[in-house]
Amino acid sequence: YTVASDRAVSLNTTTCIDLMPVGVVANSNRLVNVNFSINAKMKQPLWLLDSQTLTYTPITAGSTVSLMANNHGRYYLTTTQYDLNKAGKQARISCYQPTNGQLTVGCIGSELRSVSLYHADGTLAKQAEQTGNNSITLSVSPGIYIVKAITAKGQQLSVKVYAH
Repeated sequence: YTVASDRAVSLNTTTCIDLMPVGVVANSNRLVNVNFSINAKMKQPLWLLDSQTLTYTPITAGSTVSLMANNHGRYYLTTTQYDLNKAGKQARISCYQPTNGQLTVGCIGSELRSVSLYHADGTLAKQAEQTGNNSITLSVSPGIYIVKAITAKGQQLSVKVYAH
């Protein structure tokens, strides 16, 4: 997504959106009302997943949803509802950059215990540990990294990312 002033710029025509991160960058942590306009070509149902509460909100043309600003890794658009409360369900991670020089690692289905960021040659670049949250934002330099996340449930997840 792209945000300019009070406008979130559209998605290209697609038939399936699988956990696309959505967020608001603001000068303070506050609730921001986000209004959705949906292209008539979008035929599948669309939901906003709150990965902290594991709830889905249906999104239709003209829907307005309040999102907490600067809470990266919490909200996702999707055309598929996943059973995130199912016992033994594998958590998923999503990595994206809310701004240049920052990388947010979000976990859907579990809180994060730790995130390790490795350079392409395998050396450790950064590591962060925490409890009680489903996302971690790290300051990064441009480059290719391997992100290794360990969830509160002990699951290990990895993904390769390019940071700019």
